Amino acid sequence: FWVGYVHWERGELDAAREWLTRYRDTSVALSALDPDNDDWVIEVAYGEHNLGVLAFSAGRYEEAETAFREDARTRQGLLERRPDDRTLRSDLADTLSWLGSALQFQGRLREASAYFEEASRRFSALADELTDDRPLVARGATELSQFALVNHQLGDYDVAADLYREGVRVMQALVGFDPENVEWRHALA
Repeated sequence: FWVGYVHWERGELDAAREWLTRYRDTSVALSALDPDNDDWVIEVAYGEHNLGVLAFSAGRYEEAETAFREDARTRQGLLERRPDDRTLRSDLADTLSWLGSALQFQGRLREASAYFEEASRRFSALADELTDDRPLVARGATELSQFALVNHQLGDYDVAADLYREGVRVMQALVGFDPENVEWRHALA
């Protein structure tokens, strides 16, 4: 992973892809040795996720979609074994959002909307449980914006407006709590 990451940071995307593919393939082989070892299985999801983000950043949206689907499948399988794992739940929601973005950039807006809605629902459920986790609340508001944008693109203006208003309401509360947080102020704007 780290060799691939260094190449990625240098903008050497072909080399990054080669090393990140090796990382994913090694993770698949490792997890096959003991499919009940969650620490090894999650490495497969990490590998797919990295390849998905790399493909997305290079504009290869179909390839990104495939990687994010595998990532989500792996995380969902783990979540069935560990339904209370909040990190896993949050990471799955994030993956679903990436999948929505990959579909959105392919022009498959209705499918993208469904994934953004699911990601938003999952982030909202986590935020309801962890009311003091303000970065998680902010992530949920960002997801509302993604969901709103795709509905706007679909021409569902009333739905989009309602979603934008809800996102603004959440971000206003967060900025009210921490007015110096530039990231939250930017998201609110």
